[in-house]
Amino acid sequence: MRKLYVNISPLFFVCFIFFSSFSTRAQAPLFVSAVVENASASDVVVTFDDNMVETDGDGWTISGVSGSPTINSVSASGVDITFTLSGPVAEGDIVTISYDNGTGDAADDDPTPLASFGPSGVTNNVDGTGPSFASAVVENAAADELKVSFDEAVNLTVADGFSISTSSSGAVITGVGGGSGTTEI
Repeated sequence: MRKLYVNISPLFFVCFIFFSSFSTRAQAPLFVSAVVENASASDVVVTFDDNMVETDGDGWTISGVSGSPTINSVSASGVDITFTLSGPVAEGDIVTISYDNGTGDAADDDPTPLASFGPSGVTNNVDGTGPSFASAVVENAAADELKVSFDEAVNLTVADGFSISTSSSGAVITGVGGGSGTTEI
């Protein structure tokens, strides 16, 4: 019986142990959250734990939106992927998002492909109710101004749709102004 002796240098052994302790496979990015904000009700913003790259909307399904809008565009910026829908999410919609990596090509910037997930809930911060009338007052210091207050901030630049009735004639709306929940007519 013959014995085979192999001379392994100590440097090779140390390098082997050092490099084998590191994984050569990167971890797939993980879904963190998804949200739709009131200010941009057609945008579903999905956040991951790593910077993302997305070339198209293939593989993604967004469900539970009134009117069943389609995905118009997709953009990635840092850890977020934003899906712009063909119609807005409404208040009360129970929105979900899912991804199928068999038909999609989303990946992080390594590029490690995104694993299939979902359906996962999307936080819906859309407030579909408009402002409500709170009060109106004419003050002595500015008797020619009617201050109308609402229950939330309004952005009113024209007086279209408003009219004033008085016991005397001649009330005409000449302009609007104000801020933070109050509109002056």
